[in-house]
Amino acid sequence: MHEGRVYLFIHVITEVMDRTPLMKKPLRAVYYGWCKKFGDLKGIRFISIGGSDDHMHYLIQLHPAQNLLQVVKQLKDESAKFIQESKLLLQDFSWKDDYTAYSVSPDAN
Repeated sequence: MHEGRVYLFIHVITEVMDRTPLMKKPLRAVYYGWCKKFGDLKGIRFISIGGSDDHMHYLIQLHPAQNLLQVVKQLKDESAKFIQESKLLLQDFSWKDDYTAYSVSPDAN
């Protein structure tokens, strides 16, 4: 049997709780680096990361065995913990419980 390759590209959007504009540029710069390290540790391939003060965009490549819900939950839980513990904000930080995700074509990268 011929073994094929499977590429799953997903555009994920997460929002800061209440769309509060907490992800200012200095925090985003630190956060992007954290995401890359987190992805390396957890086997999540970030193709692109971006966003604005109140939401983030991630283009990730999933392995077919990875579960999108689990990947996003882990990303949101661990990143909120990182932001809280880093003391980069004077107030509490959390993500909205839900998220948006779209499958995209590799040609759209």
